[in-house]
Amino acid sequence: MGFRGKGWLTAIFLVILGILVFFFNWNFLLPPFLTFSDAAKFADIARNLVLGRGYGLSFANFGIKLPELNDGLFNAYFVPPLQPLFLFFSFKILGMKDFIVIFTSGIFYLAGVIALFYLGKKIFGELIGFLTALAFIFDPAMLNYATSGASESLFIFEIILSALFFFMNSTKTLFLGFLTLIALYFTRRSAMIYIVSFILFFILLRYKKRAQILKICGLVIFIWFLTEVVLMKFSGKLLLYSSLASFLHGIVNFSPTAASTTYLRGGGVAMVSGLKPLLSKIFYNFYNFYKLLPQILSPYLAGFYILSLFRWEKERELRVFRFIVFLMVAMTFFASAAFLPIYRYLHPVVPFVYLLAIETLVFCVKIITSHTPLLQRIGVGKIAFLLVFIFVIGQTLGKIFLDSRYIRAHTNPGKPPVYVKLSWILKENTSSADLVITNLDTWGSWYGERKTIWYPLEPSQLIPEEGKELKIDAIYLTSYKMDDENYYMGENWRKIFYQPEKLEEPFFAQNFKLAGKFEIKPEETYEKEGATAILLTRRK
Repeated sequence: MGFRGKGWLTAIFLVILGILVFFFNWNFLLPPFLTFSDAAKFADIARNLVLGRGYGLSFANFGIKLPELNDGLFNAYFVPPLQPLFLFFSFKILGMKDFIVIFTSGIFYLAGVIALFYLGKKIFGELIGFLTALAFIFDPAMLNYATSGASESLFIFEIILSALFFFMNSTKTLFLGFLTLIALYFTRRSAMIYIVSFILFFILLRYKKRAQILKICGLVIFIWFLTEVVLMKFSGKLLLYSSLASFLHGIVNFSPTAASTTYLRGGGVAMVSGLKPLLSKIFYNFYNFYKLLPQILSPYLAGFYILSLFRWEKERELRVFRFIVFLMVAMTFFASAAFLPIYRYLHPVVPFVYLLAIETLVFCVKIITSHTPLLQRIGVGKIAFLLVFIFVIGQTLGKIFLDSRYIRAHTNPGKPPVYVKLSWILKENTSSADLVITNLDTWGSWYGERKTIWYPLEPSQLIPEEGKELKIDAIYLTSYKMDDENYYMGENWRKIFYQPEKLEEPFFAQNFKLAGKFEIKPEETYEKEGATAILLTRRK
């Protein structure tokens, strides 16, 4: 296919293709608004920075008790700062718009394409780098992150870039590699898996066996000390956190039988206590990963990756790289199974899986074509491209150009999503100084421009302790996802929602009054879904 000597031309082609796929996916399948609440959280921090309010959030989860405002904002030191800072710079240059949030994550998606191409080119040659980058461009999860505005695209780009720097193995690139590891830490709380893996990769490449053992022991002690003694002490302060503390907390407190948001809404959760329940939780989640594998990555390429595990490389560098990738995949899947089985926790390893899978695919094609004259005339590159097209590219093209027709027929393109309309109603009927309890998640802060707290599981949790002042100015309940497991509105909240004129609880009857009932018609929203809302305000 002519992939020798002109890598920069291939890279330019991949960037142009990535831009087109990004644009068509966003334009045909999504509304022109943010669709992922984490993106709104990062954008909210960036907006507060631009407006000179400091590093803080206008939104908070209820948690164990009603969170406190600090200088008009909620504490955001638990949020890794790199994505909000990139959005801050984008906002300063291009303005505070939804498209700028999406544009920023799109840039990191394209950067990930280029980094993966050059990584594949460095290790296995330009053909495999090109095919792997193609698979990355058309992977549904990577496209979703590119148009989400959240931190996944940045995180995945940093992981690929780290691998490239460490594999180049020069003094300059190793220095850049360690800088990228620092960036990883300040991007996502799961970064320690990849930081440890790449440090181990560095040790295995640079040192002899005896020295390796000493270095690995030193690494384990260093990570333990850093995590346990230093980071745990400063967790939630100075933008530092302890990955190990978060992991252990998640293992114990998040059960497969309870919604993952229960803890965030101030509820007790079915704690996992003992080895047997923990192993049961891990087994149950691994089974779900296996059952729903197509939602994580291409199952065809996953099969070729498994085949790659049985290959032996003559070059030590490649053997070490395969081992490190296996280690990252194993740790990532295990950590997600033990903590929270959310697929976006698994996707950072997908580019490496695709890289080794496609190298094995090409290896198999070479063996087959060497015994078939007709296939020899077609060429290894064209056959491998056809297979990648069937396994990944064709499905995504079908989704963009065929499934989008169904989506557009059953939505109102150009109209705002229901959560945006509900947030605008909140903005129109409250003051900028109000503190609002709502079930709108982060949307009430980003689109409603109000200080909001995600409502607790029970209304009674809002009643302040004796002698303490009530700090809530309004309660805004909506039909938005009220039956969803993670947003579920309990029976006591429903009594308030359906009968706001007759508040049975004396505390609410004495302190709040109905300020308005609102209705949104299906033709007004992108989803063609109607919605209702009620607003209770403090009695003066």
